[in-house]
Amino acid sequence: MGWVLIGGAGQAFCQMIGSSIGPEYHLSNDVRVNEVETAVRGKLAQIRAAMEGGEALSAVEMIREVINQSGTRLVNITGELKGVPPRFVSVREYCQLLLTRMPPDALASYRRQVDPTCRVWLDSGLRDRDPKPLQRLVDWELASSFADTALWFLGEWAIQDGNPALARSLWRQLLPTGRYLWEMPTWRAVPDSDYSAAAVRARLILCTILEGRLDEARQELTEFATLHGGERGRFAGQEIEYTVALQRLLEEAAHWPPSRESSDWPTLARSFERAAETAGPFDPIRLAWRAKLPPLPKVHVTLWSDTPSPEMIREKTRPLPYHPIVKQGRVFVPVADGILGYELATGKPLWGASDPRIFASDLFAGREILVPVNTIGTLNWSATTDDHYLFARVGSPVTIMPTLLTDAIAQRSALVCLACDEEGKLRWQCEPPDQTWAFDGSPVVIEDRVYAVMRRSDVPSHLYLACLSADQGNLLWRQFLCAANTPGRGFLYEMTHILPTVGEGMIYLSTNMGAVAAVSATTGDIRWVTCYPRIDQGDLSTYEGYRYREPNPAVYWNGLLFLAPTDSRQIFALDAFSGMIVWVCQAPTERIRHLLGVVGNRLIATGDRVYWIEATGPKAGQVVALWPEGAESLGYGRGLIAGEALYWPTLDAIYIIDALGAQPRKIFPLRPWHCEGGNLLWADGYLLVASSTELAVFQTSRPHVKTEIRSP
Repeated sequence: MGWVLIGGAGQAFCQMIGSSIGPEYHLSNDVRVNEVETAVRGKLAQIRAAMEGGEALSAVEMIREVINQSGTRLVNITGELKGVPPRFVSVREYCQLLLTRMPPDALASYRRQVDPTCRVWLDSGLRDRDPKPLQRLVDWELASSFADTALWFLGEWAIQDGNPALARSLWRQLLPTGRYLWEMPTWRAVPDSDYSAAAVRARLILCTILEGRLDEARQELTEFATLHGGERGRFAGQEIEYTVALQRLLEEAAHWPPSRESSDWPTLARSFERAAETAGPFDPIRLAWRAKLPPLPKVHVTLWSDTPSPEMIREKTRPLPYHPIVKQGRVFVPVADGILGYELATGKPLWGASDPRIFASDLFAGREILVPVNTIGTLNWSATTDDHYLFARVGSPVTIMPTLLTDAIAQRSALVCLACDEEGKLRWQCEPPDQTWAFDGSPVVIEDRVYAVMRRSDVPSHLYLACLSADQGNLLWRQFLCAANTPGRGFLYEMTHILPTVGEGMIYLSTNMGAVAAVSATTGDIRWVTCYPRIDQGDLSTYEGYRYREPNPAVYWNGLLFLAPTDSRQIFALDAFSGMIVWVCQAPTERIRHLLGVVGNRLIATGDRVYWIEATGPKAGQVVALWPEGAESLGYGRGLIAGEALYWPTLDAIYIIDALGAQPRKIFPLRPWHCEGGNLLWADGYLLVASSTELAVFQTSRPHVKTEIRSP
């Protein structure tokens, strides 16, 4: 039997865990989503048959009925494809795909029905420069005559707002697929457009240029000249040949000053795209200050083995749960029961206080937080800040309760919002509806909305995305994503830390439960849910490196999502717009722990060593370089990318590695400063290293002369 003691002096609670629970577990690929019933699937089959049989008009009436009844439910669009994991879209989206592929006469008839309403939406949006009516038109009536105009202007506005990735996702829908209905392509596109393919593709190249990927833009322009050489149109305010305009813009872009880099690190991996990158390399100079971090909650974790591996011992004795953030010269360190705050330049507690703790949670009424016996998973605390508020999850790190135990001990958590302009004053605190619910990881914030992951303990575990108002914490909507079994099997407490990723107007969730989801940040509607193959079975008594990957948010880059789930040994790349799996890395990658970003078209992943994985092209998904190449396992903590340099922490040093050449440049030893490695971030001239016991802050300098970096 195993026992757990929870509480402070004079308060004790005991619990027995049945000895029948062993270390072996099985994970099912039966991932549950909000799928349509069998009757609706049959109705959709009838609709397709009617369209293929030339009865499109009757099919339209059935489509309206199905959308009204089950528009937000999901349908598997890859069910007829052998060997392809399930990919779900909403019934409304599925019907949009059908409608955009109707024969011309049926399409014209359909448009006569919907165009009057769509025209009202379009005129309203253009008159007020309000994207909401235009987005509604695109989401609900892609087959209408006005969807192309709505997409065009939404893309223009995205460019004006400095969001070329969103513009690309909108404009690419203006290129019709040209496929037959019975092929049932899953690519979203208007059936026809008043905008020429040359005009659209020229703007897609514009997006690439504005993102600073000039080499890729040159290649795109070469292909464009072959397809559309000599074609003219309106571009950059004048009537001009597209090739000439783009070539001129490329030449100018090569001399543009670098965009002003933010000196902050406001969330894990620095941005909501989750690419841990800063503009240029730097050299650590000296230790500026250090601060002891609170002792970790006592985690009564069995190693499930009489002879545990060194890796398992290190995970138990030296975890790295702290993920600080920096905003406007202030360092915030989320901990189990609150938030610590320091001045970045001096290390002094914020706002002249004597104690760095700017917020203390009252969830446990001053009692010590202890984690129940046999809890599995990793400890993690993270936070997010915008210009006004700081958001963090506080409380017990347990997110999945053992629902099959009748005497499970309740674990409390909450989402808190602190006002940074009011010396960390608590603005609001939001607790889950009841003890079966928990917040899972820190949220992301977009304008006046906060997006947080929530979990409901059940067998299987259920995952949701919740949207709250940033100023008051009011729940605006909560979207169910998926449910699947977990290694705890309903008998063990589990710690998880799921973080959202943002891109193309979507919130992406890598659930670590066999699925990835894309949810509209505006409406909360699911764009797609894609499943991936999970491991069939595992063993808690052995070191399975992939189980320790959290926090492991998806990384968004150039229209792709990169995933390193905790329930798969593999690394995946998905098309962020459609959810299609683009590639799966088949090389041994089970010891990869962190995905940091892309340099030179190569995804940089770290763990026991550094891996370079080709992101696109003929070798996409292949590991093309490793360092070190021997059997040694060095990595310890989450690194970062600075320009073309990788900063990779180990227990006693930080390796500065040529991110293109895949070889080390320098070694910054930590032992002379009596420091250990840990999670890295860089902000405003300082390198922060968060170990399991302290925060060490190093002053840095950036080289005046750029180091020449050789290509691999």
